[in-house]
Amino acid sequence: THGGSEMTLVLSGGFSDESGEYPPGEFTVREGWDQHTPVALEGEEWICLVELDDSLRFTRLRHRWLNPLIKLNAG
Repeated sequence: THGGSEMTLVLSGGFSDESGEYPPGEFTVREGWDQHTPVALEGEEWICLVELDDSLRFTRLRHRWLNPLIKLNAG
């Protein structure tokens, strides 16, 4: 998750999350309260251009250890 808004443009491949599938050329905007788990479409690698207003905060247990590193980089 993240505090601010997120704008994503899919450049190649594609991904899906709880709201649907996003092929190349798809543009999405999410707000800070939106929580989602993007996953590559089966058998594809994906490249996206993402702009965030605030830093990320990982919520899955296996990725939470990255949160202090993000805070250090933002400071």
